[in-house]
Amino acid sequence: MEPPEVTKRWEPVDRAAVVGLLDDPARAAAAAAAHRRVRAGMTVGLGSGRALWATMELLERRDDLVGLHVVASSLVTERLAVEYGFNVVALDGVVRPDLCIDGADEVAPDLSLMKGRGAALLREKLVAAASYRFLVVAEDSCNACLSRSCGSAGPTRADGCVRCSTRCRCASRTVFR
Repeated sequence: MEPPEVTKRWEPVDRAAVVGLLDDPARAAAAAAAHRRVRAGMTVGLGSGRALWATMELLERRDDLVGLHVVASSLVTERLAVEYGFNVVALDGVVRPDLCIDGADEVAPDLSLMKGRGAALLREKLVAAASYRFLVVAEDSCNACLSRSCGSAGPTRADGCVRCSTRCRCASRTVFR
């Protein structure tokens, strides 16, 4: 029996590839809702995925985010954050993000999430756990049945992680009180 074929996820090669992500109306709406939650002086954890990278594009366009620091939870996001000119800081045990923004691979009708089709799941969990608040950005295409397989590098159920709306909105909850 041959092993299933592994499909590599799309990753932006540079900032120019990210701009096109905003052409999708659902993704643009999700990114816009997320970027409105960011304020000047915050430290923001940035996950990975198309909706998150589109959010980064919108954050870069704002001129009111003085003192913004970001903690990247993937190598791709870190590379893009540097290219955007964000002040990237390490999650060193002292830095605690005010907000972590991340995407989801799938969202079930009960709002449980599937994460981990990419390579950054551990780092994403660490940044999310260290953050005061966690925001999930998802578009309607993520609204899928969690029982179906999504390729050979199947996702990992994010039990008890966060709640998310698949109607082009973002929902957040307090991770630590």
